[in-house]
Amino acid sequence: MTMWRWLVLGSLLTVVAAPVACRSGGPRFDADAMSSMVRTQVKLGADLYRQHCASCHGDDARGTHRAPALAGRGALPREPRLGS
Repeated sequence: MTMWRWLVLGSLLTVVAAPVACRSGGPRFDADAMSSMVRTQVKLGADLYRQHCASCHGDDARGTHRAPALAGRGALPREPRLGS
């Protein structure tokens, strides 16, 4: 078979198979499980923050005389500044 025929055959198979694959169900998004996982991660993150960060950055992450704010006005930027 020539390269052209393989290309046409592959394209046709893709066009036919893609809609079938999309309707087959595939993995489902479970919103309840996801929200439970997010709640668990938030709780674990809050616990870690209290244990390792709050003593310097404050309970509300607004900074103290010992460390800068991580949230709110004057907080550290998401992306590091050039040269830092």
